[in-house]
Amino acid sequence: MQSVPTIEEIARDQSRVRGLSIETIAALMARAAAVQGILSAALILLGPTKPDQPEEPADGETLTVDEAAIRLHRTRRWIYRHAKSLPFVKRLSPRNLVCSERKLSRWLEQRKA
Repeated sequence: MQSVPTIEEIARDQSRVRGLSIETIAALMARAAAVQGILSAALILLGPTKPDQPEEPADGETLTVDEAAIRLHRTRRWIYRHAKSLPFVKRLSPRNLVCSERKLSRWLEQRKA
């Protein structure tokens, strides 16, 4: 029985996929897609930087829509409907949002004043 190569090993040597079962290939693809999603979210949260300006600090911890809904005393649906107007929300895909905890806290403080 052939050992399952890591994604990094496959990237270095594509011949490592020969002889793998369909189930193993599907599992490796799912793992690669999950990593790609995590890296995409990290890029989106960092945002574009201009070469002549220092990079802004990261937004800190991110919240799920459920966590943000609890802090806002709103529903998930409300956040999805208002995502375009909420400065702490980043849309990763049509059905996937992530919220910056720091920006959410700042937004709540501004609304109290």
